[in-house]
Amino acid sequence: LRRFNLPACEERITSIFMSLLEVLHFSEFVHRRGLDVARTEVNTVYTTGFPSCPTWNELIARRWRCRHVNVFSLAEVFGQALSCDKCGAYHWDPFSVVEFLQPGTLLPVENGLARLIITTLYPYTQLMPLARYDTGDLVVVNRECSSGPGFIPLGRRDNAQRLSDGTLLP
Repeated sequence: LRRFNLPACEERITSIFMSLLEVLHFSEFVHRRGLDVARTEVNTVYTTGFPSCPTWNELIARRWRCRHVNVFSLAEVFGQALSCDKCGAYHWDPFSVVEFLQPGTLLPVENGLARLIITTLYPYTQLMPLARYDTGDLVVVNRECSSGPGFIPLGRRDNAQRLSDGTLLP
């Protein structure tokens, strides 16, 4: 609730970026002590780690009285994908080239099950650029959102079950 004076910064905290569990624990911690985090000027809470369920999304948004955004990221790739308020899928930021390829044939996928492939771009990854990096993730692609191509993570390809006809079941 205190103001601060830092050059080129807001005078109050307007965004929180934590793991989902940290936000849930912190929210409960301050709530039990009678503090109202909704009185702050936080307008967006970003959570990472794993996607949260609708119940937790609603709890965070209600407790903080602000927008809640799930974040999908990878340790080895600069950049992230944010959950979309319109379609519910994730949209990757513009610092990388994202491709969605069929799990078996590696042909491009317009909609449906795909492998997530990422190429990182200069100047953010000068030391170790990744060209067509296969993340090992299976996703469902949705290209019908006005925000651009989106995806929903299903899990690791190595953990999928291969059916007798050769298709993968996440």
